Amino acid sequence: MNFMGMGSVEIAVIFLVAFLALGPAKSIEMARNAGKFVREMQRTFREMMASVDLEQVKGDSDSKTPSRRHQYTSEPADNREGE
Repeated sequence: MNFMGMGSVEIAVIFLVAFLALGPAKSIEMARNAGKFVREMQRTFREMMASVDLEQVKGDSDSKTPSRRHQYTSEPADNREGE
């Protein structure tokens, strides 16, 4: 594992020092907050991906109708089909 140029041993040492410096109560609280943050980021990412998927599905179903940019042009409808 290589995270920002650090191996797993270096990361473990950093966590051990943080645990000793903060104490067990504060370390557990910070780990709990970190877990909540990661869970919230995962939920946000899933919602964003679902939104993108819905927009793609909507875009595929609307492909038979003229797009909004062609809606207000002065060209006849038969000229827009070639685009």
